[in-house]
Amino acid sequence: MANFDSPGSQNLTDTTELIQYLNSVTDFWFGPIILIAIFVIAFISLVGKTVKKSAPFAAASFITAIIAILFRAMGIVNDSWLIGSIVLAVAGLAAVYFEK
Repeated sequence: MANFDSPGSQNLTDTTELIQYLNSVTDFWFGPIILIAIFVIAFISLVGKTVKKSAPFAAASFITAIIAILFRAMGIVNDSWLIGSIVLAVAGLAAVYFEK
């Protein structure tokens, strides 16, 4: 059984510290799972609302890239997740640009 400090034993005065605590308890998987969930929710909610087939992917990846930048500034995700989300956003924008 893992032995973690309880949140009450730490000084969690704002949301950033709480999210960093959750990230450390989950072995640094909290941030990436939140990014994946945001992408999936945004993609599913945009699928039926556009004419172009690649637009939901581009919009969802752009939203995820913006949130990944914020998460990286807070220290919740590492550089590889940030770069991956930016690559997805660029690929989505390229797909929308080249779609006929």
